[in-house]
Amino acid sequence: MVLVSHGEPAATDILFALQLQKGVKRREVTYLAAIYEVSGEDLENEGPPAKIDVVLGEFKDVMPQELLKKLSPRRKVDHAIKLELGAKPRATAPYRMAPPELKELQRSDTSWAQGLPRI
Repeated sequence: MVLVSHGEPAATDILFALQLQKGVKRREVTYLAAIYEVSGEDLENEGPPAKIDVVLGEFKDVMPQELLKKLSPRRKVDHAIKLELGAKPRATAPYRMAPPELKELQRSDTSWAQGLPRI
């Protein structure tokens, strides 16, 4: 098991079973991957699962048989968002605080500033 990311820096990249158990209890995002060796014969005999094969069959006309070697030519219409001259940005605060919290902050800010000398 390998540790991908965690709140605290790890001394090693190996994730032990107890660390995994703690992470699962904390409901952290956890991925499990199993790696096993497959011989060439197994790959030839095994196709995609039946459910995936059905979906691939539905969309056969979407993908060409052979992939293109280069990108398609540039199109005549270059898409862009046109901005109006003199338009002002939306008047919304980047961070919104609940009204009771804002009043408390304003009250504490003014009471704190009253004790300071003016320069």
